[in-house]
Amino acid sequence: MTDFVQDLEAELLAAARRRATGRRRPLPRIAWRPLAIAAAAVAVLAVAVLALRPSEPQRPATPGAFLPVPVTPIAACDGTAPPDLPTTFRAIGGAPPSEVTRALAVLRSPYARSEQLLAIAAPLDTWLPVGEHDPKAVRRASVPASYLVPTSDLRTKPLACGGGKSRGPGVCLVMPGRFACFTLAEIRAGRAVARNGRHYVGIAPDGPTWVRLNASLAALAVHNVFEQVANSEPLDVTFAYDAPSIAVLNATHTPTLAANLADTLTSVFGTRASAGYAPIRSATTTVFFRRRQDELLASAIACYLGASATGEIGAATTPNIPDNVDFVVVIGERM
Repeated sequence: MTDFVQDLEAELLAAARRRATGRRRPLPRIAWRPLAIAAAAVAVLAVAVLALRPSEPQRPATPGAFLPVPVTPIAACDGTAPPDLPTTFRAIGGAPPSEVTRALAVLRSPYARSEQLLAIAAPLDTWLPVGEHDPKAVRRASVPASYLVPTSDLRTKPLACGGGKSRGPGVCLVMPGRFACFTLAEIRAGRAVARNGRHYVGIAPDGPTWVRLNASLAALAVHNVFEQVANSEPLDVTFAYDAPSIAVLNATHTPTLAANLADTLTSVFGTRASAGYAPIRSATTTVFFRRRQDELLASAIACYLGASATGEIGAATTPNIPDNVDFVVVIGERM
């Protein structure tokens, strides 16, 4: 997809998520509005034969419940006032963040000027606890209006206020008005999770396609970043490596939606998702799953899309779907 299509898709999807959660967010992202799909809503689609799903074990790096770190407001430690308008930030010299870049594929993607860290904030060394910063190493995150800022020298304090101690290489996730920083060791151990209002947000290393946050909550790892509405259970993170077969059906009058979403899901799971049109229109978006044990992953996919409805693949709901398709996403009119 082009950057324009990606941005358009992100805005359309996030607008629905705002309606689904009943709150407003700046520059949101992918969200197709949920609801349940009527029985017998989808008819025949010739879906390309997809690869059989490999069964890979789920494995935590550091098992056990833990608390997420709170996000930190963007504010200068020395009282420097922020500018009136968004600004970019100068480099801070030091060794390049090579170790972090090797661990996160999103940081190895080509740099574009649109990925410059931009914020209404004082100079970077007054609020972000990094001892090294390369502006061209920054990448936009899959979380709306947010950036991944890698560093070879994550600190306990900003340099303008002494710098504190070095924590080693790490990454800061900079969001509107706030940030959270994690060491590379925490990312690899599944401990790079922050609480941002009602949401968990975090960073996963290369490899996992989704993250089981606890027994009843999961999130897709989209370009190494995940986000999910928090529940009342404690965090107990497990990395999962599923590569399911997915068919995306467009049940709307808007062209390219299925193809764009199939491209996104292909990049997440590493297996080609198929795209096509449903022969009849639907008012709602639903994620169907074939195996009962995949219900949690279906809910993670639904949350990413802004769809709250999930159901089992069956003759009444998704007829003529090949047996090797694990999930069917039906895109409805409500967005």
